[in-house]
Amino acid sequence: MIALPQSALSTRSHERLSARYGFIPTTEIVDAFSREGWTLTSANEAKVRHQSRQGLQRHLLRFAHESQLQLGIKERIETILINSHDGTSSLQIGAGIFRMACANGIVIADNTVASIRLGHHKLNMDTVLNSAHTILGQAGKVTEVVERWMGTQISEEDAFHLAEQGIKLRWPEAESRPITARVALAVNRSADAHNDLWTTFNRVQENIIRGGQSDLTRISPRGKHFRATRSVKSLAENVRLNKGLWEIASQFAQ
Repeated sequence: MIALPQSALSTRSHERLSARYGFIPTTEIVDAFSREGWTLTSANEAKVRHQSRQGLQRHLLRFAHESQLQLGIKERIETILINSHDGTSSLQIGAGIFRMACANGIVIADNTVASIRLGHHKLNMDTVLNSAHTILGQAGKVTEVVERWMGTQISEEDAFHLAEQGIKLRWPEAESRPITARVALAVNRSADAHNDLWTTFNRVQENIIRGGQSDLTRISPRGKHFRATRSVKSLAENVRLNKGLWEIASQFAQ
């Protein structure tokens, strides 16, 4: 049983929002999704700086539809819901992939499956459910992309370039990059010791976002070794990096 974060349990919107704001409790969306065959697989929320937003902030929920759970495959397509009750974001529904091997949650970039953004001023449950079914209907397209990536062998040079671009995405300043491409491409399990695009992308995604990597070849501006990388905790940053990495990897499948 996945526990919902406080913000997803809210029964009100932020007091500064007008009466035109269409408030739908996230709990009602979860219940509606459940009736339509979706199972909640994970849930988390963003951190807030202002106390007035606590319990109303952006939250991200991932769902697996029964049609995906019945497939029994290593990678399943998931439906991602992003919502807030403080007026900081629209309700967004998109696609993701859950990879069994490393329990990684991948967010698919809009260049493969466009996310649907719903403004709260005209929000209703029918629109939310129709949007979720629209995203689910793209599962076949996502599967085709994954299979194409699996069948695409990439050179060592291209793998290093992919990793370098991923590192740059997370650490834009060259002097602040704690790891090199070699570490970002590290194999964490025997099943990932392959050179196809899908496996290479997943190694880079896991190593850059999950953290725990050390690289003794990198020296900080202070003349010391960098500490082991930290996992990405920010909800918005996690989504940004996932989508960015997907876009980068897409360039190698042309």
